[in-house]
Formats: sequence, structure tokens, C-alpha cells
Amino acid sequence: MARERKYKTKEAPDGGTSETSGDSVSNSVDDYSTNGAGSQAETVGAVAMDGDDGAWDGVGIPEVEDTAKGRHFGYVVYPSEAYIRANVPDCTYDGYAGWGTAPDDWIQRLEQTGLSFVVSPLHYLDTVLDASTGELRPKKPHWHVIVSWGNSTTYRTACAIAEMLSAPRPLLLRAPAGLYDYMTHKNQPEKHQYQDRPVAYNGWTKPLDNDEITRIKDELTQIVILTDCQEYVELLLEAETMGAEYKQVAMGQTMYFTAVCNSLRWGPIRVAERYLARTPGLDAETERMLRERIRQLKEKAAKENEKGGK
Repeated sequence: MARERKYKTKEAPDGGTSETSGDSVSNSVDDYSTNGAGSQAETVGAVAMDGDDGAWDGVGIPEVEDTAKGRHFGYVVYPSEAYIRANVPDCTYDGYAGWGTAPDDWIQRLEQTGLSFVVSPLHYLDTVLDASTGELRPKKPHWHVIVSWGNSTTYRTACAIAEMLSAPRPLLLRAPAGLYDYMTHKNQPEKHQYQDRPVAYNGWTKPLDNDEITRIKDELTQIVILTDCQEYVELLLEAETMGAEYKQVAMGQTMYFTAVCNSLRWGPIRVAERYLARTPGLDAETERMLRERIRQLKEKAAKENEKGGK
């Protein structure tokens, strides 16, 4: 375990100071900062992400945080009571932990900075265990936000964004995939599963890890074969309809997919039959589509041979 570090932060209500331990910071973000492949988040500012409902007050940034740099930062934004009452009538949170003070136009303000960012669905169905009663009660409604800079920036600069949003101090993310998945609780089946997808602004795209790239690459290869993409541009058009991450992989693997499309153009039946025979775990519908595709190709080839023989 890393050596515990303590540092003074913002002024406590009694005029003293509060202390945060490095170990408690690390533990506080465990449920969304990992996805089975190791930690995805830096510990800087983590307490604010998981439990600090107060807005950042602009003072008390420890030196270790002030000098930290990165491209991606995570935020929690808390809407006001008026916003919830006007827009989320089925929210059962009663204000026991207070209300947020984010301006209603915070997304527009963030857009105007030119920074790329992504916003989760509003988390108003999260629950927390009440230690005094042993019962679950609604958590304070909030959004999770990832803001990305084009180049590394300082933690102090990231805190300026938190001030604009009236949000707690941010979390420095080394790889934002874990927090992105946490936006819908994708890897937390015990939590409420939000069906709405996160919304990206100013061209934000999710950085993909190697496993995700491989998975999407395999899916796109299958699309090439099933939809008869004989030109690379055809695949790009298909990827466009599947989401930004699919287009990102297709554009980043130009030579590979050009070769796949060329192979399909010159030997479509052989490619489809080999793919069917050599790809384990195909679902029944995909296998049916492949067999139908092979039947159509053979029928077309037979007609062309018959026509050529006359």
C-alpha cells in the first residue's frame, strides 16, 4: 500500500482545517475508477467526486495537487432544487443532504470554453445506505462529467472549471474509460442501470483501450462481410451509424479494413465461408445471415457463369 499522505484542505466550519488521507481518497473512487483491468483514475481530488457535496471554494489546493497535470478530469455537478422540481417530477430525493447550486445553463457555459466534454444521464435514482436506519435512501441528484483538454493542463486550471460549475473539486483521470462506463453503471449491476447514453459535446470521443479496439474491430470486420462492403468508404458510412467509437476505430485502422474490403471484392464466397467456419461463438441470427449471404453470392455467381457461357 502506498504511504498515506495527509494534507490540509479547505477551512472547516469550526474555523479549523479538515484533513484528507491519501488512502481514503483512493478507496472512495474504487467503484467507478476500475473496470477489472486496474486503476483508471488518479487519486487527486477523488474525495470530492465520491462524497463532497459542497462547491469548490477556490482555496486550499495542496501543493501535490496544484502541480499535478493531465488531459482528462472528472466532475460531479449537482443541480438546484428548482431545476429538479421543474424537470424531474418523479425524483424522490427530499433534500436531506442539501441541494446543488449549479447554474441551469452550465452545459452551455462549458460549451463556450471550447473544451470537449461528455455528460452522464442525471443520476437521480442512485441510493445510499442510511447508517442510522439501515435502509436505502435516495442520493443527492447529480451528473458525472468528463472534461478533456487537447494537451496536459494543471489541476488548478481544472479547478477553475469546477468553480464555474459550482461543483466540488475534480478528479484527475489517467484513463477516463472507467468513469465513462460508470456514467450508466455499465459494470455495476447492483446499481440502477441508466438507459440514456452519455451526451458528448465539442467533439468529445471516448478513448478506447486495447480490448475495446479489438472488440470493435471484430464487429466491423463482420459488418464488412455481412453487408458486402467492397470499398473502405462504404465501411466508414456503416461505422458512422454505429457510434463515434466505431468510426474512430475504422478511421484508425485504414490499411487493415482496406485489405479486408479488397479481399471481399475478389473472393466474397471464400471469405464468407471461411469466416463462418473459423469464427467460434457466432450467435444464431448472425450465422443465419451469413448462410443466407453465401447462398445469394453462389446464386449470383451461377447466373453470371450461365450468362457468360451463352
